[in-house]
Amino acid sequence: MAQDNKIQKSFLTLRNEVSDIISIEDYNKELDAAEAEFENGHYITHEEMIKKIRQPNTQF
Repeated sequence: MAQDNKIQKSFLTLRNEVSDIISIEDYNKELDAAEAEFENGHYITHEEMIKKIRQPNTQF
């Protein structure tokens, strides 16, 4: 579950990071890391996220 919170926080902070320009190499490294996380089962479905959002006192 800690991994779920990390993923959720990354979505919420994405807007702050958009202004940071990264190289193609770094971008590709981030994609590779994200794909590895997904392949290892570290993800949350849309339905699970909606349930979490609708829960009172949900912390991201």
